[in-house]
Amino acid sequence: MTTATATPTKKPLNDWSREELLALPFREWGHESTYDSLLLLPTGEAHDSGWGIMAIIGIRDFQPIEIACGCCDDIEWKLPQMQTVGRFTIGQMRMDCLLKSGAFHPWERNSLFRVGAALSSVTVEVLTKSKD
Repeated sequence: MTTATATPTKKPLNDWSREELLALPFREWGHESTYDSLLLLPTGEAHDSGWGIMAIIGIRDFQPIEIACGCCDDIEWKLPQMQTVGRFTIGQMRMDCLLKSGAFHPWERNSLFRVGAALSSVTVEVLTKSKD
């Protein structure tokens, strides 16, 4: 006899609370990971530098999966070259703000976000998805 396991219910990003997000598992600090998008959430704690600490949360398939970094006070963004069509730009990072948690949600439909090692200063590189 086999036992069925319950599939976790997915919920919209706007329905995640700050407490739920900060309770996610931490990724190993020295790893580099790639995500569909990110959440940036102030932890409310002070860094030794005097700036506030941010948690960077990795999103895959529209679901928060882990805290990629919970100790940074600085993010270095490596962005692809901007594309211009007439007066408009396309293909650049966009950002929303979640209502319930107050987290910022950087995203871009044709990109992935590579988060470097969890240090005081974290590098996030926005990568263009391959077309295949």
